[in-house]
Amino acid sequence: MVDVSQTTLCSIIEKYHIDRFFIGCAQYVGSYEGLERISCQAIVVIHDLAYEEQWREGLDVYYRWKSKSLVSFVNWLAFHRKRDMENNDVMQPYVKMIHSNDNHIVVAVSEFTRHSIVYTLGIPEERIRVLYSPERKYSVTGEEIEHPLLKEIVEEKRRFILLLGAQNQAKNAQRAVNAFAHYANKHEDVYLVSVGYRGEPLHKRHLMLPFLSEGDLQKAYQECSALLYPSLFEGFGYPPLEAMHYGKPVLASNIGPIREVFGDAPVYFNPFSETDIYQALCSLTPQKMIETAKRSKLTYLNVSARQEKDLDTLIKILIEVA
Repeated sequence: MVDVSQTTLCSIIEKYHIDRFFIGCAQYVGSYEGLERISCQAIVVIHDLAYEEQWREGLDVYYRWKSKSLVSFVNWLAFHRKRDMENNDVMQPYVKMIHSNDNHIVVAVSEFTRHSIVYTLGIPEERIRVLYSPERKYSVTGEEIEHPLLKEIVEEKRRFILLLGAQNQAKNAQRAVNAFAHYANKHEDVYLVSVGYRGEPLHKRHLMLPFLSEGDLQKAYQECSALLYPSLFEGFGYPPLEAMHYGKPVLASNIGPIREVFGDAPVYFNPFSETDIYQALCSLTPQKMIETAKRSKLTYLNVSARQEKDLDTLIKILIEVA
């Protein structure tokens, strides 16, 4: 362990004669200055270009419009939006670094992210390797449920649809909650269990959970009837894969990374259309649930095999003798 607060990455690399510098998530290191002066080979993993993509597509405007008054929204749009983007532009140091040394390797976690890097940052396509993110391994696998509401839901055997990441605007929870409120009017035996949702429940069968422990999250995956994933932006998409691990049907946004990684396994919908989300929910007949669950399990096996293979490839890149 090295304290980086009083020195620079370049000086650390030189002091300890580091041969290869692995940056596991580019967004968290971009604030350090002088990356272009790194003398050793660097392997940089870029999961997504969330700030850049969402700014260019105007999703940040959509988020602000939904959460601010008209006066504050207009003020932000006129005077602060560009500043916010510049403050969050952490990728330019990597562009300089990658162009400074032909030996540096860029790893994208999906074909979508690779194309995003080429389009947004102008890094040549041949400099980028696509290696799927490794599967997330949970350290807790106990049967005891910690959160009392989740424990009550499971013990009473309530049928529920799971909605994750609801605190993140990019996960688009509000539209999903609105769509479920209409769905629940005709399906009295189903609940929506959201994790992290900050608003008020729109329906008596919308049950709100805070951030869950690893063990409770696994239990929520195991016990849910399906995962509802209305995300507006992804680089890869972990939650659908984790639900598929348990053979759960997945209803997901029809966006590039989700289509790429999961193929025809999910039931897709337009994430900007509450009607389309509602239609996807209504499509989950008992027979459709069985068919979709089978596709989920098969897709999980295929994707996890790719993840294992790509992790082996990444490790070989990291440890091979230069």
